[in-house]
Amino acid sequence: FYRNRLLRILPPFLLVSFLYALESGEPISILDPVLWLFGGTAHYHLYFVAILLYLYLLYPLLREIPYKPSYLIGLFALGLFLHLINSLRYQSPLPVFMGFTLAPAGSLATIHPGSAGEHWTIIWTEYFAWAVPFFMMGLWMPEIVKRHPWLKPANQRAVTISEPAVMAGSEAVERNQENSPIKRWSGFAFRITLVFLGFLLVFNDFVAGYETGMHPDPAGRVWRISVGLYALALIFAMLSIPSKQPPVWVKKLSRASFLVYLIHPLWIEATKFLHPWHQTQIVIPLSWITALGLYELAVAIPGMGLFLGEGDRSLGQLFRRDRDLPQTDK
Repeated sequence: FYRNRLLRILPPFLLVSFLYALESGEPISILDPVLWLFGGTAHYHLYFVAILLYLYLLYPLLREIPYKPSYLIGLFALGLFLHLINSLRYQSPLPVFMGFTLAPAGSLATIHPGSAGEHWTIIWTEYFAWAVPFFMMGLWMPEIVKRHPWLKPANQRAVTISEPAVMAGSEAVERNQENSPIKRWSGFAFRITLVFLGFLLVFNDFVAGYETGMHPDPAGRVWRISVGLYALALIFAMLSIPSKQPPVWVKKLSRASFLVYLIHPLWIEATKFLHPWHQTQIVIPLSWITALGLYELAVAIPGMGLFLGEGDRSLGQLFRRDRDLPQTDK
């Protein structure tokens, strides 16, 4: 687990951190990589990888926590509560949602990126309040789907032991109707519609703050609720994809998504002369096109792949190949 995760995340993260540090013009010391790793200090946007590192270090303990609906609801409730408390920093009694807030635009525009001007405990509490619930949801997802089969399409729901092997009459007809192409495609269309609406919600909220002059980092942090709803809609849609053999395009998007996270601030900086509304529409496709291009290079050139997030795949293949060789050849 640790070999795969560290090879997947750390090389591209350290490479991008080094590039951001060079761009800043500040001198780089020998201890800076440690600060980049545990604090995401190379760039205001890289805190997320530091949070992942802490969660991965706690992984052996977190995976032992059994799934209970009350646990998951409690985690999200705690995150929402901390967001409500944290919104007081933005001089807003309620979180910004659907582009509306009780705070004047001027106060929102004074929020600094990252933890600048704020005590680190406030910022990191907010970060973890939203990272932990989704991390635990990932650990619990097999059990969540098992206990709540309605999350998966009807044709992918496992037949339970208590269910008779042969259904008769109306039960068989009902099952056939659930598995009909119209039923499957309508269910998939509904899930994709939720994803589209969730994306529009985040897009509207982010641009609403960005237009006030707010820095892109706090513009994304203020609207944790809409981001959370969008993430849930996306997870709900992904559950409709067969887990045994997902489509190739899903695999590619998944593998390239981490590069999107790492490099998209570069495109934000490069296009900041544009109006926020048009800039956001350009940054998103450019980031994905760049990330997918780098992904293809990483797959084609293993040496480059080690630094672009494909180290777990290339080195994993070498380990397996070595293990399968006859003893004399080793």
